[in-house]
Amino acid sequence: MVIYTYCSPEKGLDMSRTLQRIIEWLLTAILLIPALVISAIAAIVIMLVDGHSPFFHQERIGKNGSPFPCFKLQTMRPKQDGEHYHNPDDDARRVTPLGACLRAHAIDELPQFINILRGEMRLFGPRPLAVETIHE
Repeated sequence: MVIYTYCSPEKGLDMSRTLQRIIEWLLTAILLIPALVISAIAAIVIMLVDGHSPFFHQERIGKNGSPFPCFKLQTMRPKQDGEHYHNPDDDARRVTPLGACLRAHAIDELPQFINILRGEMRLFGPRPLAVETIHE
């Protein structure tokens, strides 16, 4: 037996978004434990091999234009005081060998599951832009 119900297009969109958010939240909650374990191991290796803080955050623009801190594992050597970079080639030279490996396997992105659980990012969909990118 099939039961048909009527709902307005606006209500249908709200229900669809709610269902999508629930699915994203459940998937993220399931994947969070393995992601945190892998992130913790990677963080320890970064501290031992590269000798700097393993985590960093970058301001990104989220829903309704509000900024939020996007968490990542640090794959580049930190900028020294007074260093300024103006093109992507400069940043590419700062990537450490370990950082290149983490990036190749997207391990540096795993801390972003926290952003997804907090509702600041989506599991599926466009990547939020960095604040610096928008202000350029």
